Amino acid sequence: AAASVAAMLLWAAFAHFYAPVGVAVLKDSLDAQWSKSAFPLENSSRYSTRQGPMVLEKGMVKFLFDNDAQIIVEAPAKLEIISIREVRLYAGRLFARIPPGASGFTISSNAYKVIDIGTSFGVQVDTGGDASVHVMKGSVNLVPGRMANRQVLHEKNAMRISQDGASMRVITYNDNAFVRDISSNTGYVWK
Repeated sequence: AAASVAAMLLWAAFAHFYAPVGVAVLKDSLDAQWSKSAFPLENSSRYSTRQGPMVLEKGMVKFLFDNDAQIIVEAPAKLEIISIREVRLYAGRLFARIPPGASGFTISSNAYKVIDIGTSFGVQVDTGGDASVHVMKGSVNLVPGRMANRQVLHEKNAMRISQDGASMRVITYNDNAFVRDISSNTGYVWK
C-alpha cells in the first residue's frame, strides 16, 4: 500500500511539473505554414509548453499568451514555447508587445536572454546565431551568454549579440525592422 501511494504521488508530481501546459493561443496567421504541419494553424488553436521547437517555413503568426503578452513571428523562423513567460528563438524574427502584467517575459537562446521591463521590442536571430535586439518602447534587460552583468537597453536603441554571447555592440536602431501586427481578414501587415 505504501509503495502504491508513493507511486501515485510520484506520478502526480511528474504530471504537474512535466506535463504540457497550454499557455498561448494562435490569434492570427497570414500565409503561414509550419514545417511538417505538426502544429495547428487555425485561429484560437492552443499551444503548449513542451511541444518542442516549431519551424515556421512561410508567412507570419501572431500568438496571444494567457498573460496578454503578444508575439508576432516572421518566417523563416524556429522557436519554442518554454513557458507562459518565455519563448526560445533559435532563428528568425520576432516582435513582442508586453503589457505591464506580463513584465519579465523573456526571449532566449543559448547565447542571450532579453528580459522585458514592460515594453515592445524585436529580436532577430541569424542562422549563425548572432542576434539583434531593437527596443521600440520601454526597456529590456540584456543578459548575454554566461556573463553575470546585465545591460539595460532603452527605447529607440539596438544591440547586436554574438552567437556565443561573448560580445555585444551598439547598432543602428531600425524602427521598421519588424512586423508589429497582422490581419488575415484584410491582408494587413504593419511594420
